[in-house]
Amino acid sequence: MMSQKIMKVLILSICVHPVTGIMDIIMQFYHIWQNQRSLLYQAESQHRPGTELMYNPEHMQSPDHPMWKLPFLDVDITAADGVKTHCWFIKQPNHEKQMTWLYFHGNAGNIGYRLPNFADLYHESKVNIMACDYRGYGNSDKVQINEEGILQDAEAAFEWLIDHNGAGVDPCKIVLFGRSLGGAVALGLAERRLDHEFPGIILENSFTNTLGMAKELLEPLKFIFDMLGEWAEYLIFDKWNNVKRIKQILAAGHKTSFLILTGTEDKIVPPVMPDELYNTVVAARAPQLKKKNDAPTDNLYCILNGEHHNLPTLDKTFYYEKINEFHQTIKDHQCN
Repeated sequence: MMSQKIMKVLILSICVHPVTGIMDIIMQFYHIWQNQRSLLYQAESQHRPGTELMYNPEHMQSPDHPMWKLPFLDVDITAADGVKTHCWFIKQPNHEKQMTWLYFHGNAGNIGYRLPNFADLYHESKVNIMACDYRGYGNSDKVQINEEGILQDAEAAFEWLIDHNGAGVDPCKIVLFGRSLGGAVALGLAERRLDHEFPGIILENSFTNTLGMAKELLEPLKFIFDMLGEWAEYLIFDKWNNVKRIKQILAAGHKTSFLILTGTEDKIVPPVMPDELYNTVVAARAPQLKKKNDAPTDNLYCILNGEHHNLPTLDKTFYYEKINEFHQTIKDHQCN
């Protein structure tokens, strides 16, 4: 791994030139700290700037490409701060009666690269899909990307779905789905909208918080984070504290069900993190279970040989079987 190579270079540097080696570590840490948002948000446009040329391959430019033939609405949504985000609302023939996934993608690329996943989900689970590029991504406005801005984008997408001029879907059948960073977005939206009880939240290969991910992916600098202790969190611009948000969602008394998916071979988000998210759900759910009044069912599935990006395709039968089972458990949910 790149981090191991960097560690060897730094150790050798310290051994040969102790003062210079330590300064190298400090300068590297400062560079990463200063550029942490560009490392976290690896946005990719669909259009090349100033041209009509596309970054995306032709079959990943639109849901109605002959490869997919998905009926959809092309939607531009304006967030509370005036930033426009680009979305696709992919709808079933009888979309008013079907579940709708508000789909939040990972930290890289754009929604076009998720079209194979959208097509399988559309056909295998018969759901509507509302997929939006965050600000700075795809064909959305090119502005600074941060946690607050992305959550404003997510809230604007949700508002469009439930507005009478929007999609015409049942608000009580909107499921939040997030892969990797998208899981953090889903939880952030659910926390912001405690006035609405979502029937289900699906988290795929999602992490505990940004600091935890920094320790995993920036292994050569982990000792600095450990040395700083609690103060290390103050160095993180966008904290994405998913453990805290799960606690707050369930502390509000919501009966939102959770489905958490992970893979045994995920080298980016280690399986221990989805495990911790699930354990947080179980612990926070305890007061509801004591009351024994139709408390929701929560599930964690760790897919053998699953990696960070291949869960929907590694064992498609198992993957959609578990998603469809989850849909059955929440289909009669009554939101507040």
